[in-house]
Amino acid sequence: MKRGHRTLFVNITLLSIIVLAAVFLGVVKTTMAAPTSTNYINDYFGFSRSDLVSYLESHENDGYFIGTPYYSSPDVSAWPNGDPGPNGEKYMNCTGFVWYVMNAIATQNHSIIPCSAIRRNPDTYYSPTWTEFQNSSTVQGNVVYYDFSSKEEMLASGILEKGDIIWSYADLNNEGYDHHVGFFWGENSSDDKYWHSTSHANLVEQINSNVITEIVPKNPVITWRVYKLRDDYKVTVTKTSTDPDTGAKVNVAGARLRLRTEAGQTIEEWTSTTSPKEITGLSIGTTYVVEELSAPDGYVKGSSKTFTVEATTQEVAIEIENDYTKVRISKQDITNSQELPGATLQIENEAGDVVQLNGQELKWVSGNTPYEIEKLPVGTYYLRETIAPEGYILNQSRVKFEVKETGEVQTVTMKDDVTKIQVGKIDLNTGNYIAGATLRIIDQATGEVYLDNIVTTNEPMTITKVPVGTYILQEVAAPAGYVLNPTSLRFTVTNTGSVQQVFIKNNYTSVSIADQKISINLSIPGFKIEIKNSAGEVVDSYTSDGKVHTTEELEVGRYTIEEVEAPAGYVCYPTPIEVYVPEKGTVAANEIYFPNDYTKVQISKVDITTSEELPGAEIEIRNEDGEVVEKWTSSDTPHQIDRLPVGSYELVETIAPEGYQLQENSVQFEVLETGEIQSTVMYNEPKIEVPDTASQASVVTYICGIVIVLCGIGLVLYNVKEHKKKKRK
Repeated sequence: MKRGHRTLFVNITLLSIIVLAAVFLGVVKTTMAAPTSTNYINDYFGFSRSDLVSYLESHENDGYFIGTPYYSSPDVSAWPNGDPGPNGEKYMNCTGFVWYVMNAIATQNHSIIPCSAIRRNPDTYYSPTWTEFQNSSTVQGNVVYYDFSSKEEMLASGILEKGDIIWSYADLNNEGYDHHVGFFWGENSSDDKYWHSTSHANLVEQINSNVITEIVPKNPVITWRVYKLRDDYKVTVTKTSTDPDTGAKVNVAGARLRLRTEAGQTIEEWTSTTSPKEITGLSIGTTYVVEELSAPDGYVKGSSKTFTVEATTQEVAIEIENDYTKVRISKQDITNSQELPGATLQIENEAGDVVQLNGQELKWVSGNTPYEIEKLPVGTYYLRETIAPEGYILNQSRVKFEVKETGEVQTVTMKDDVTKIQVGKIDLNTGNYIAGATLRIIDQATGEVYLDNIVTTNEPMTITKVPVGTYILQEVAAPAGYVLNPTSLRFTVTNTGSVQQVFIKNNYTSVSIADQKISINLSIPGFKIEIKNSAGEVVDSYTSDGKVHTTEELEVGRYTIEEVEAPAGYVCYPTPIEVYVPEKGTVAANEIYFPNDYTKVQISKVDITTSEELPGAEIEIRNEDGEVVEKWTSSDTPHQIDRLPVGSYELVETIAPEGYQLQENSVQFEVLETGEIQSTVMYNEPKIEVPDTASQASVVTYICGIVIVLCGIGLVLYNVKEHKKKKRK
C-alpha cells in the first residue's frame, strides 16, 4: 500500500471510530427528522393520545388483550380474548392487535375513519390492513414519525411517549424475516416497555401471546420507526368580563357552562372559576358548541361559541365574555325632572329588607347625577326613600322595578314633589288680598328667620321647597291705610304635595266719618261698642253683627269709640279710639283701623325630672261646668289653643305616657282677657320599679329561722357535754 493511500485509510478508520463512539455515547444521533407534516397517524382515526392510553389502561389487567394467543392468519388475526370471533376464535398477531385497538377507539368515539377505504371489510379486522395502511400514500411522508438505527438510540432520544406506535423493520436479508409492531408502554421516554402480540420467534424468550415486555422484535432490526400520536385536542374555555373600574378583562367565576356536540350530545358541564377550563379528548371532524347555561349573579349570559376540531387542530381557545347588569337610579325634582341631590335612598327586597351587594347595604344619598349600580342580580327590587331633601316631600311609595338579564342600562326613576305654601294678607271685611304688607317666616325650632321681606300682592304668593317643620308667620310692616297685625301665626309645613295656605288676616275694626256720621266696620259678631261725646255721654251703642254700623247724624265735635265687651275668645281693644266729626262738606280724616286680638293659651306636658316636653299623654281641658272643651295627645312641642273664652278651666290627664305615672291631680288655670300668650304646665313623674318586699321578707325570715335552730342545737350539745363532765367528777 502506498504511503498516501495508507494515510487516507488511517484517517477514514479514525473518523469511523470517532463517529461510532459519538453515537454510542449519545453525542451524535442518527435520528432521521420527521417529514414536514402537521398530520399524525391517529388523526385518521379521530382519537387523541389520551383516548388510546385510557382505552388500553382500562384493559391492562382484565385479560381482554393480555394472554390472547398469538396466531398469524392470512385473513383475520384480530380476535382478542375479550372479543372472540364468530366461531369462538381467540388469537391475534401484532398488526391485528394494533389495528383492532385503533379501530375500536375510533368506533367508540363515533369517528368517521378516512382510512376505511383501504380496509377489505369494515366489519372485520385483517392483519394485513395495518401493513397496507402504514405503507400507503396516506401515511408515507404525510404523518409525523422518527426513524432510529437502534433501540438504544430510540430510548435515549427523548422522543417516546406512552401510546406511540413502534414499528420495527426486519432485515430483509434474513430468511423468514418478520416485521413487528406494538405500543410503547413506558411512563417516561427511556422506559424499555412494550405492549404487543408476539410469537415464539421472539428474540428474548419463548412467548406466544399478547404481553407487556421489554421492547423486542421478532427478528433482527435494521430500522426502528416511531409513529407519534397527536396529543389531546385541548379546548380552553375562559369566562371573562370587563372590569367597570379599570376597563381590563378579568376572568369570571360562577357561570354554569356546557360543552355539547352540534347535534345536542352533552360532553361536559361545569361551573367556571377564575382559571380557564381545559377539555381534552374531542373527536376530529366533530362540531362542538360551548354555551352558557346560567350567568353568575349580576352578570348576563354570553353568546354561545361553535367550533370544529380539524385534523390539524392542537388547541382551541374559546372566550365567552359576560356583560353585567347596569341599573341607573335617577332621583328627580317633579317640577323640572332635574336630578335631585340630598335624598336618602335604599334598595329593598320583597320583605322590605335592605339588599346587600358585595357585603354592603345598597343605601346612598342622591347627588347631581344618577346613581349607578353594577352587577345587581336579576330579580325584583323596590326603591324606597327614607329621607327627602329639604323642601321636598318624602315619597311614600316603594317603586317596584325588575332587573332583567341584559347588559343595557336599566333606569329607575323616583320623583319628589316640593312643599308648597301660600302666604298673604286678607282683608276680613272684603275677603280680598291686600298688597304691600311685608311678612317674614321664622323657623320655630331655631328661632332664625327662614325667609324675610315677603311683600304681599293682590294674589296669594306661593313659596316652594320650604323644609318640613313648624314656622311662624309675622307681619313686620303694614300697607298704607292698614293696621299692623301684631299676632304671630304659627303653622306647620307637612309632608304633602298639597298647597298649604297660611294667611295673616287683617282682623281689625275700621272707622270712617262722613256727613257728620260715624261708620264702624267690624266683621266679628259679638263685640259691644259704645260711642261717647266729649262729656263722656254715650251717644250710640250696639253689638256687632258682622255688618257696617252707621250712627245718626252727630254734632260737630270729638268722640271716643270703645269696645266694652268682647265675644268669647276675643279681647277688647284696651284703648278708646278718639275721632273728630267735622261739619258736613268738610273733608274728614283718613279711615281709622284698630285690631281685634284674641286669647292664646299654651299647654306644656313636661317630664318633672328633665323639664322636657313629654309626648304621648292624653289630655283634656274642662270648663267650670265640667264640659270637655279641648282634648289632644301631647307631642314634643306645647299645645296652643286660640280664642279660648275668658274664665276658669281644669287641665286633666286621662292617659299617661308610656313609662310614666298618671298625673291624678288636675291643674286649675284662668284664661285672662289679654292677647298675650298664657302658659300652663302639667308635670309627670317616671314610674319607679317597686321591689317585691314580701318575697324578700320571707327569705330573711327563713334565714333567721335557720340561724335560731342552729343556735338551739348548739346550746343543747353544749349542755349535754357539760352534764357528762359533771358526772365524771
